[in-house]
Amino acid sequence: MKYYSDISLEDFLKQYLWALFCLTIVFLSLYCLPEGRLSLTLPDQINGGWHPWNGSDIMSYVEPARNFLDTGTFSRQGEPDLHRTIGYPAFLAVMMYVFHDHWILAAYICQLFAFALLFPCNSILVRCWFPESGKNTTVIIALLLFLGVGTAYTGLLISDQMFTSLLYAGLACGALAVRNESWGYTLLQVVLLGAAAQIRPTLGLFFPAVFFLLLYSSQLYRDKISGRVKAIVVFSVAVMAITGNAPAFRNYIHHGTFTPTSILSDNLARYLAGPVLIAKDRGAEYEKELKTFKEARGVTKIRIQREFAVSVVREYPIETAKRMTYHVVWNLFEPHWEYVLNVFGQGFYLNNIFTTEGKVNFGILKNLPFWLIYILAYLLVFLALLRAVVRGDWMLLGGLVIFSLPLCASLLNGQGARMRLYAEPLIIDLAVIEICRRLYYLPKGPGTRFPKLGLH
Repeated sequence: MKYYSDISLEDFLKQYLWALFCLTIVFLSLYCLPEGRLSLTLPDQINGGWHPWNGSDIMSYVEPARNFLDTGTFSRQGEPDLHRTIGYPAFLAVMMYVFHDHWILAAYICQLFAFALLFPCNSILVRCWFPESGKNTTVIIALLLFLGVGTAYTGLLISDQMFTSLLYAGLACGALAVRNESWGYTLLQVVLLGAAAQIRPTLGLFFPAVFFLLLYSSQLYRDKISGRVKAIVVFSVAVMAITGNAPAFRNYIHHGTFTPTSILSDNLARYLAGPVLIAKDRGAEYEKELKTFKEARGVTKIRIQREFAVSVVREYPIETAKRMTYHVVWNLFEPHWEYVLNVFGQGFYLNNIFTTEGKVNFGILKNLPFWLIYILAYLLVFLALLRAVVRGDWMLLGGLVIFSLPLCASLLNGQGARMRLYAEPLIIDLAVIEICRRLYYLPKGPGTRFPKLGLH
């Protein structure tokens, strides 16, 4: 039986170049428009004037990069940065060092080439993990581009899309490594996943997912796992356990705490407990706590923020649950294109559903097509996972469950579409495969072979 999992260099390049073309069109559109050109500058370059990314995370990446070139340390506020991992600031530092005054434009252009990797690499994953679904990769790529994955981040100097592209490139190399029993792909996998782990601190506990997904990939193509594949899996998991926790080792050396970042305590205190207190008319008390947080450093700051958040959650569990629900809805349904529309003052947020006069804000209409797609996609993913449970595809399920754990951060912080960005390609993969299975394979009856998809 012929599988659609044959992956040629020609297919890879074709998908890569098409994705690169689409990303470039979006970036050039921003670059050629006055509002877009302004958004491509740094917020600190406009002397306090309006900038679409004032208050965003951009400068929290730029500052450590600048300090590294000046002092040799990725630091903020005079000490090694506990908040940001060093991967993305290191990329920016290279751009600054090599391209000098033109580093910002160079960084955007380099990102285009990195971002485009996501699409052919995701296609490789689909073809390796779901062998008969390879013909659906064109639909998946088109849908991802339409939804703004990759395209909506071409004008931002933040780490989310870079992390996502390297993550899927690494996973694709891992799938090819066990399928072809190749040490070359294995080395590419550990390098790419290791690089992704230095960009975002979410891969510290990711190595069990690598274990399950590599074994799942191997079982698709052989009844018995060979000694070579076992060695590849053990090596990959061991290296990932080290590289995934490199940010935690760095913070232990500099701050005496084995944690990859202070983001968890920041989110608990500032984006969960803080808004809860404000909703309870205790904003003045929260402002006092904020001053305490700003004066604290390192492990002390992490401790007092956690203690503050826990006390608020215990005092107001119902209001906390409401805030978490708001975060989840925002993070799971905000379209990625909001990051482009915000440049032109057209961004839409959930708290703007009603105008100040109490009338419905019809700006929501532009988001309805995306909301409908996501509702359908999440339903289809649920059905796909339910079928995997029934079929007992525990390797696939184990990998996907661990892979999805960082989405739990959606409970703590409402940052919108970028919170789910890393998982969205896989969400769309499962959704498209599930709907194609229902439209094409089910009508042919239960005898139709659809091997090892976890989607019978």
